[in-house]
Amino acid sequence: MLWTNLHTTLLASAFENVLGKPSSGSMAFVRCLTPDIVERLSGDKAFAPSGWQVWRVADVENTEIRTLTADRAVELRESKGEAALLLVDTRRAGAGMDGIYSAAREVDEASLFTEALRLARREVTRRLSREARDHAERAVKKARGHGRRFSVSLWTEFDFLVRIAANKMHPADLLYLLGLWPVQKSNESEEEDGLDVSRMFVDRLLGTAVSGLTPARRIEALKLLNPSEEQIGDLERFVRSAATKPLLAALAELNDKKHLWVNALRIESATRLIQSIELLSWRNNTGRIAKWSGLVEEGESEEPPVLILKPDAEKTGDYSKLEVKWKARPENLDKGAVDYRIAIVTDMEEELASKEVTHSNKREEKCRFSNDDFSLLSEDALISAKVIVSVIGNDAVEQQESEEFIVRFGQPPEREQGGVGKKVRTFSLGLIELDNRDTVSALASSTTTLSVDSKGCVLLRMPQHGKSFRVFRPSLIYEVEQQWIEQGGAIGRWRVKVRASGARAAEAEFVPFARPESFSGTPWESLWDRVASASRRVAERFAFCGGGVGQFYDERSKVFDSVVKEYLLAWAALFELKESDPFVVLANTVEVQSLSGRTIGLIVLPSHPLRVAWHVAFDNLVLHAAFEQNATPKDIREEFAVLDGVMFPAFLPGLESGTSFVFADTLGFHAVGMVPDSDKEPKAAIAILGRALGESETADAAPTVGKQSAQVLGSEILKYLDCHDTSKLLHIHALRAGDGLTVARSLGRVQRQFREGAEDEEGESSTNTTVPAFVLELYPSQEQRGIAGRFIAEAREKRRSGAGVLADDDRWMLESLSLPGGVNLPRLRWARKDEQDPKTAAHLAVAFDTFASRVVPGGTDWAARPRPLYAFGLLSFFERNFSTSPSPVWRSAIPSSAEGEKHPADRTHSERLVRLQQVVQNCVARSIDDQGHLPTLRTEISPEKAHSLRELHRLCDWVITLDRNAGIEYFDSPRDNRDIYDALRDRLRPRTRRPWLPSVDHFNQQPRRGQESAGWCP
Repeated sequence: MLWTNLHTTLLASAFENVLGKPSSGSMAFVRCLTPDIVERLSGDKAFAPSGWQVWRVADVENTEIRTLTADRAVELRESKGEAALLLVDTRRAGAGMDGIYSAAREVDEASLFTEALRLARREVTRRLSREARDHAERAVKKARGHGRRFSVSLWTEFDFLVRIAANKMHPADLLYLLGLWPVQKSNESEEEDGLDVSRMFVDRLLGTAVSGLTPARRIEALKLLNPSEEQIGDLERFVRSAATKPLLAALAELNDKKHLWVNALRIESATRLIQSIELLSWRNNTGRIAKWSGLVEEGESEEPPVLILKPDAEKTGDYSKLEVKWKARPENLDKGAVDYRIAIVTDMEEELASKEVTHSNKREEKCRFSNDDFSLLSEDALISAKVIVSVIGNDAVEQQESEEFIVRFGQPPEREQGGVGKKVRTFSLGLIELDNRDTVSALASSTTTLSVDSKGCVLLRMPQHGKSFRVFRPSLIYEVEQQWIEQGGAIGRWRVKVRASGARAAEAEFVPFARPESFSGTPWESLWDRVASASRRVAERFAFCGGGVGQFYDERSKVFDSVVKEYLLAWAALFELKESDPFVVLANTVEVQSLSGRTIGLIVLPSHPLRVAWHVAFDNLVLHAAFEQNATPKDIREEFAVLDGVMFPAFLPGLESGTSFVFADTLGFHAVGMVPDSDKEPKAAIAILGRALGESETADAAPTVGKQSAQVLGSEILKYLDCHDTSKLLHIHALRAGDGLTVARSLGRVQRQFREGAEDEEGESSTNTTVPAFVLELYPSQEQRGIAGRFIAEAREKRRSGAGVLADDDRWMLESLSLPGGVNLPRLRWARKDEQDPKTAAHLAVAFDTFASRVVPGGTDWAARPRPLYAFGLLSFFERNFSTSPSPVWRSAIPSSAEGEKHPADRTHSERLVRLQQVVQNCVARSIDDQGHLPTLRTEISPEKAHSLRELHRLCDWVITLDRNAGIEYFDSPRDNRDIYDALRDRLRPRTRRPWLPSVDHFNQQPRRGQESAGWCP
């Protein structure tokens, strides 16, 4: 790096303006400068911001070059002497700076260079001219590219401006500092300043898109105008040499090769009058794929179209084609005026094929790809891709991207004609689009068999009404319901064994419940027979109406009283019977076991009586809102989105004496996942249940409460970055994070927020919002080590194998961050650790389910008080009580709900739902030998976990805890938990420089609808 006195002068002035007038004992530090710059400044006596004593912090002590160690820096702060500015050599400062980082003022990169760049621009204007400054600013924008596709650091921009001013050089002579090709000064107008050609030289000679071409082919593509043999030879040698060097280092070699600069080398080009390009859609006015595109539709219309490459095309001559069309503006652009580049790239921005097309001056420009362009693909490839059309050498024209499509080998499918139906959570949310309630009731009474499509969705077609709807049915639900139907609705449950990934190892096994011998010859025998009869009738209806997910329970239908209502009343009576086995409430559930027989969790099926009661209340509330209150379907879907059956049920008896299952998450709309109350990592268990249920990571069967947790966690990480906007690489420890879905989705939310901010700031050159990259370390529990990070690993495997399409929210995990000097850094690096607790420092720690919970006998007077109904009984959540004596403990229960407004369609819907919820809880209480009380979830923190939390606080700036059953009281009890409260307060002040503790509401809202609590503790 070429250092000048002007570098020193301007940086000293920038520090003076940012820091202001010092006072005795003041201390500030800067750690955004590279070690070589820090060493230069400390050794240059001219760098002396007024009133500030300058010291470099490294691993040696040398007063002659103003250098001291971290320990001496701490002593300097404690002495409260002269105002000091510490230049931190981040490579050699070592440990011991935490106290200074916490207490002293930091000069961050954005504020320092905002001022430094302002002074540098002013100096360019003063020493050269306003025109030179404008030219330099245009060069910086050109180097960053449209949409800031390329990274130019703030220091690089500052160094570029300073060297222009210090040496009184034209900006075109120093373009190589920015990653552009140098340009010789010419008499061209300002619009023809050579920057577009400079960018084109770099892209066509050194860009990644041409890395597979020989130097001669690259030079030929430039279309040089009468170059000499010497220029061609030197240019070829330069391109070969540059292939082994970083971009900036290679371009620096052009400084003494002026015969290779732009304008010394001229190109054959027409007047660049193109203004924009418009890519024509592959879809017609009805939204269907047009035949001219060469694409076909597979599956539903909202899914990406497919380019099918026939493997026998060479023999048959039946080649596939992909046609791309676009229009140029203005329409009268001369033929050959510009060249276009059409590239097919994957979702990882890897190029599959590309072509260059010269402007033809026709009404539409077009380009075709065929089988030959994909010759390098294997025949088992399945790749998500898109087309990008750009103007070669003209970044001012925004490139255009097509919609996503799939590339695969095979034969076009023979598709059934007709619509595929609107996808809804449950059929009642689709039927509200019909004109009258009588039609809905008739459909609910119908015995017409519902079909199933290739995606596993149950279809409800109504040709006479011109509408059709579909609801997803997971494969496990289909399998067990088929067995149930074949066995005539027998009373029992299922169990299924799965591998470590959650994939099923065998078919589900039915475990029948035999009628207790004590029922023989008693009135209870008829009750058991009543339940068996009701179950048989429901199973018969499931046989032709799409199973449990295909039901819509209309109270006005002919079958409601005789089938549905009787089913609920019969089961409620059996559950209430004290002489019955409390484990009978496990009917219509699926126990998920490991291959060794260990119980992982429980899936509650849509045919479980409590789930049916909730679904009945939901469907009839939807129909009442649509046909009695005349609400629009759109409003109903938005308002009812909060209702998803969370906490129905909250508890179920465990399979071993004294144990219980606890609600963990919903699995789509119709099923619920529960875990043993002793489970140390519920996130991992739910990931396995979700995979066992649907055999894929489809959103229809994915855990839904975890999505809310991802939003909460993403918001807290954004708050951290707002307070610590210093690092482009964020290190995160995640404890007991399961398969990593929640953490990955939260980081994706952070990525989207930063990108939206960068787009809002586009055009501003003083500061640059850099989207951060992440280093994620997962620390699973010992039992769930095999599942840790599965979601992230499978996302990467989909990309490598081409088997599957990633959701838009997850593609960021496979992208790279562009850094100065042509360095690319993965946006997400992750590792699964062997330890359960981290030993190294990080910016953030995220701890899931830190607190241990068990279902215990109740005896809680506070939970015995009834509470009002929420949403007519369709919403349920824990009432929680916290105490600190003798140790911190939470007690959570669901009190009975008998008061409040009942269901507007029929109050008995609320009454049946509350009754079944209560009798299920009573069965759980009986299973743990607690007669007459509500089951209570006892949550406490063990000494080992308390120590683990303290270690996390010591290692990390912030610790975010997410726990289903605990709250912020543990951290915010100054009277009973003074040590923990004081530790939190002391850490919070220096980290965020706020003289107060946030309120409890800031840390954690009362969990609603089963949402996990989020405790945020710096």
